[in-house]
Amino acid sequence: MLEHGVGMKFVQMWLGHSDYATTANIYAHPDDWEAKNRAVKVMSEIMKEHDVTDCLKDEWK
Repeated sequence: MLEHGVGMKFVQMWLGHSDYATTANIYAHPDDWEAKNRAVKVMSEIMKEHDVTDCLKDEWK
């Protein structure tokens, strides 16, 4: 849920945790999710700019 943009506070309430830290410590490391999402977006843009998808098609034949 967190990786799809659902807020930590909502996840806490949905799971019934009385303490925000419990949810945060068990289910997420927000910096990691944000960094991974940014990396995927940047890599996708680089691949589009350099038309890497056409090169990859030849590799999989």
